[in-house]
Amino acid sequence: MRGKPTRLATPNAPALLPVFLALFFVIRGLPILALHRRDLPKRPKWTLALLGSAALPMVVVITTIGRRSVRCRRAPPPPWSARR
Repeated sequence: MRGKPTRLATPNAPALLPVFLALFFVIRGLPILALHRRDLPKRPKWTLALLGSAALPMVVVITTIGRRSVRCRRAPPPPWSARR
């Protein structure tokens, strides 16, 4: 018996990737374009919007990979912390 099917096993999962990328750009990139419309020239403004829309998801992915790896263990809490 096979394991439980995952969401990636659905046939339409690869088609959803562009939708999520577009949503990241709309939610995170368009505000950057709106805020910096007069501050930057056209090309750097679009570069900043694309970088800004992808930065948070990349930080989450890199942090998750680092925390799951053997080399990155959770550090003990600092002495002034309430958790011990």
